[in-house]
Amino acid sequence: MSNVSFSYVYATDTILAQRLFYGDRFGWAFEILLSISTQTLGFGMAGLFTKCLVTPAPMIWSTTLINTALFNTLHDHSTADP
Repeated sequence: MSNVSFSYVYATDTILAQRLFYGDRFGWAFEILLSISTQTLGFGMAGLFTKCLVTPAPMIWSTTLINTALFNTLHDHSTADP
C-alpha cells in the first residue's frame, strides 16, 4: 500500500489516451472520480482475495522474496538456534 503514494494512478494512462488519440475531454471531475474509483476498486479486490492470494506461503512472488526475508529477519523475536 505504501507504493501507491509514490507511483501514479494507472487510470491516468486511460485519460491521456482519450485526450491524445480520440480528442475526448470529459472534465476534471470525471478524471478525479475515475482515478479514485479505480484505486478503491483495486484495494477492495485486494482485500477480498487476501486469504487465497496473499497469506499462503507459496504465493510469495520472487520479486518480493528478498524483502520478505529481510523483514522476517529484522522482526523475528525468537531465540537463536545455537
